[in-house]
Amino acid sequence: MRLLVLIIALLSLPALGADAAPLRFAPLPMVDKELMVQEFLGPVRYMTEHSGQPIELVHTASYDELIKRFSRNEIDLAYIGPLPYLLLNRNAGTAQPLVRFLEPDGRDTYTCALVVFGHASFDPATSGDARLTLPDPQSTCGRASIDPLLRSRAVDPSGLRVNYAGRHDAVALAVVLGETDVGGLKTAIARKYSSLGLHIVAESPPVPGFVLVANPQTVSEAIQSRLRDALLALPKAGTEAAQAQTHGWNASLRHGAVSAEDRDFDTLRVTLQAGENQRGEQ
Repeated sequence: MRLLVLIIALLSLPALGADAAPLRFAPLPMVDKELMVQEFLGPVRYMTEHSGQPIELVHTASYDELIKRFSRNEIDLAYIGPLPYLLLNRNAGTAQPLVRFLEPDGRDTYTCALVVFGHASFDPATSGDARLTLPDPQSTCGRASIDPLLRSRAVDPSGLRVNYAGRHDAVALAVVLGETDVGGLKTAIARKYSSLGLHIVAESPPVPGFVLVANPQTVSEAIQSRLRDALLALPKAGTEAAQAQTHGWNASLRHGAVSAEDRDFDTLRVTLQAGENQRGEQ
């Protein structure tokens, strides 16, 4: 019944640009399609209203699927993390960043954390076959950010048994429940589990916030500009206007946005390349 109500709500979106094909918007990969609709129906309504173009949600189960479909021009807009953006731009070649979304503290960057349960430590002499859990192979808080943190503690990442949990919360729970020895995830999410014994061992340098990108092969510059302006006009977090405007939205989109440029990702691009080179030499 809940899914039926959500489908009816989607069908009732304003019939703007009725003669044009809807823009296909893929949020970050989610396992639950119904949850995706719940959390992104509000942003879809907002972007539809301000772009003058109908927008429909596209579900993807992984960043790998999202990147491949974007490269085949099957996706017009995507909401993704900074590392998936670099991989997407490397693959598609022309992904255009529009805005980066602010964190709850108002910053336009975030960090990734290396976590253990309690105050367990990684002893280089005994950590050779330890279990490492990460969100997704293409997650920013995956190998690109966590491998350097492990090496800084004299741990060779290539010797660890790596598992992918899909969601950052799932990584935190795997560490708390003893299903893994160490995890990598977004620092802000790790802190939510500190009361359960999750301990942050180290943090990565700041990386750019999550980004909305457009496919310039299928989205006109005029629509890109309207979307950018509309999202930059969102009220900042903590105000009554923000609470009213973004009620029910995915939590990561509720705090305002800043304009995005490809050069914002240069530092992470260098880190990614260095990590790939190092793994290639092993």
